[in-house]
Amino acid sequence: MIVVSSDMMRLAASYRDKAINHCKKQEYFDVLTYASKCSKIFKVNEKDHIELIAFKKQNHLKAYEILRDCYIYSSIAYLQLNQHSQAIDLLNEVIMAEPERV
Repeated sequence: MIVVSSDMMRLAASYRDKAINHCKKQEYFDVLTYASKCSKIFKVNEKDHIELIAFKKQNHLKAYEILRDCYIYSSIAYLQLNQHSQAIDLLNEVIMAEPERV
């Protein structure tokens, strides 16, 4: 079971917003820094990785949307930094969570 508190949501939304702002300024390393901080709020570490779709399935829709946005903006940053495989991995997870939007 995924636990999401209001404090976690506020902090995650703040990091997501910073990632988006850095993306608009083409500051891609900063995008990755803040998107990573956002996702770490919901994941303890890589060993305990929680897939994006799990948030959707457990009806944590706001957390899901924040995390999805971080995955998308991270993908943009990875593409701009020519790290295509990382971008593809993140986008594949978004596609698996939202196949109806493809």
